[in-house]
Amino acid sequence: VVLSAEMRDAAATLGIAPDHIEIIHLGRRLEEYPYRPRRGPIRHFVSVGRLTAKKGHDDTLRALAGLRRSFPDARLTIVGDGEDAAALRRLASELGVGEAVVFAGASGPRREDLLAILDAADAFVLSSKTSPRGDREGTPTVLLEAQAMGLPCVSTRHAGIPEVISPRGQSLLAPEGDPAALEQRLRALAEATPESLE
Repeated sequence: VVLSAEMRDAAATLGIAPDHIEIIHLGRRLEEYPYRPRRGPIRHFVSVGRLTAKKGHDDTLRALAGLRRSFPDARLTIVGDGEDAAALRRLASELGVGEAVVFAGASGPRREDLLAILDAADAFVLSSKTSPRGDREGTPTVLLEAQAMGLPCVSTRHAGIPEVISPRGQSLLAPEGDPAALEQRLRALAEATPESLE
C-alpha cells in the first residue's frame, strides 16, 4: 500500500509487480476543520513542517524576500522545529525579512493550537523538495488540513503533493527548489482580487 502514484512508481522500480501495489490517498474528516474562504488581501502566509531541508523553508524565505519588494506588508509564520532552526533564522536576517517572519516553534500537543494558527493566516505555503541527502516527502497531511480550512495553498510539484491539491490549486504549484517560481505563486495570491479567490 502506497500513498501516491509517485510512490507506486518508486515501488515498481524496486521490482514490486504493479498489480500488487495499491494507492490509498490520505484523507481528513472535513467536519473537524473550520472552513473559512479567504477573500484577500493575501498578505499573511503560514508554513507548517519540521525545520529540515526537505521542507524547503529556505526557498520560502527567499520567495518572501522577493515578494516583499512589491508587498512590504507580506509576512510569514513558520510552525515547526528541527535541526535547521538556527540556519533559517540567520537566512531570514540575511535576506532582510527577519522582522516579517515569526518562527512559532512546534504547535504544541493541542490540535487546537495549530488550527488557530492556520485560521489566522491568509494562505498556506509548503516548499517541499528533495534534500541533499535524498530525503523526500510522502504526502504532507497539512496540505489537506489547510485546504479543508479554505486556505489557498502554494506548494511544489514534489512527491505526492500534486495528487492532493485541488484542480483549481494546481496553478499554485511550483517546481521544487525554485524560489523565483515560488515567488511568482505568492505574488499571484497577493495580487488576487476577491472575485478571483472565490
